Amino acid sequence: MTKLGARGRAMVMKDDFTLVNSASKKKALEVAREANLEVLNQHGQTLMFAAAGRPSSKGGAEEICQVLEARGLDPSARDVYDQTPLFAAAQEGNLQCASWLISQGCHVNHSDLRGQTPLCIAFRHSQMEMVLKLTNELGASMHPKDLHGRRPPFFGNPIFRKAFIAKRKNQPETPSPKRRRLEREDSTALWKRFRGDLAYRCQGPEVMREWAFLDEDVPDDTVPKNCQVWASNNEYEVVVPPPEATPRIRVLEREFLLDHADYLAGYELCRAMSPDEWADFSGVPVNEPDAHKIIWNLLKPEKFSDVLLVAVDKAFREIHGYIHLRLEEPAMEVCYLKVQREMQRKGLARMLIEGGIQSARARGWNFQEMYLNVALKNNAIGFYEKMGFKPVGPARKPRSVFAEWTTMRKPTPAPVVAVAAAAPAAPAVDVVEVPP
Repeated sequence: MTKLGARGRAMVMKDDFTLVNSASKKKALEVAREANLEVLNQHGQTLMFAAAGRPSSKGGAEEICQVLEARGLDPSARDVYDQTPLFAAAQEGNLQCASWLISQGCHVNHSDLRGQTPLCIAFRHSQMEMVLKLTNELGASMHPKDLHGRRPPFFGNPIFRKAFIAKRKNQPETPSPKRRRLEREDSTALWKRFRGDLAYRCQGPEVMREWAFLDEDVPDDTVPKNCQVWASNNEYEVVVPPPEATPRIRVLEREFLLDHADYLAGYELCRAMSPDEWADFSGVPVNEPDAHKIIWNLLKPEKFSDVLLVAVDKAFREIHGYIHLRLEEPAMEVCYLKVQREMQRKGLARMLIEGGIQSARARGWNFQEMYLNVALKNNAIGFYEKMGFKPVGPARKPRSVFAEWTTMRKPTPAPVVAVAAAAPAAPAVDVVEVPP
């Protein structure tokens, strides 16, 4: 075996930390099982820090930490800043990993050299779910102090106490008349006043609307007349759009995110969420090129496990809604259903569901029921109940501390077709006529 020099060892160290932190879960687990655990990075951190600080979108932080702990790494080790791996988990919003690290000896209120606690780190990096988990479930103190006995400025802010402490105690704040008068005189948006020193990430409701209705050049938002029709009435029809309809569908997808932001407008915490946080909450990409690529791929003819249909008006061929369905035998999931705000209450949502069922049957999908996940604050729950969907329990995904989600299911048995001896051959697809 060739002995590596100092420079070679540095490269191995960097590779191990990079792979454990940002590689796929499978690859990171392989490295965690074989890597040299005595190696530290330039911050005096072990691989436990890299695992705990994995991006939450990558997953596997807790499992990788457990592998490293089984091999002998201390889950409560400290780096040169006197931080533990819990700080890394708090920064990335790894909720389950944070709970495990605390159970393994990481103190939830441990202060680093600057007097910061994991709660401070979570707050500064806009990890609001982590903030609430640390305070509501894991016992984090709301009164951290630095080495000189001073509180971080945002923890001493009355707006912060209003948004977090009152919520932690599950009690509404009752400010004095003087406080109410002062707050009315202060025209500064609430979300600008309690986000801490990383306030550049703060986005209020107005910014959400600007993002949702982004003024972009949509080259052609109409659908040609030769598309396959799956449902129709006097004014509208449900069709399979061409891939060129991607930009217009993305416009509706951004409005879909805004809908969820408006449903939860009464929550003070939600007023501070940025578009990327709302995108994660609703399960859609925030990056425009990524979103366009996903929609474009869904519209490819060879895509079997997913189908995306749109509702268009017959006169101008403009898109006013879409539905995304996915086969998960023996069920079919309604991933997304969106109707343009100005076109709601015109029967388009019902038509999209009926057309989606017909399209799925024609594809040969084998399913006996449909299901969807919906926030309890969503006004569409009443519509789903009228369509025959019934709530069956809390949804496993998406999950958020800001709102409760439920799963709704609807049986959709395959139609029984009577075959006559001398009957002529039926067409492959029948258009479902939906009343206006």
